[in-house]
Amino acid sequence: MKKRTMNEIMEDVLENLEGWETDVENVGKEYFEYDRYKYLKTQQYKKTDDIYWTDVETIRVLLLQMFLFQQQILEDEWTDDVIDRYKRIREI
Repeated sequence: MKKRTMNEIMEDVLENLEGWETDVENVGKEYFEYDRYKYLKTQQYKKTDDIYWTDVETIRVLLLQMFLFQQQILEDEWTDDVIDRYKRIREI
């Protein structure tokens, strides 16, 4: 596993974000409406490098979710319904 500097990580994340508008146009914003952390729990990795690039993609997805939905998408553990954290705050 190669130890990367913060600058290297940021460069990779920014490079991975290039063309995000086109991605959203091509697949629609609904494509990004899923619990990324839940998805990650199902993955198995054969190479340590895959973990790094998956993490870079995770940062990209979470940033896009914050832009598209104004929050990161989390799903209820039992129902798989998307949790609207803003709605929960208003209900308290």
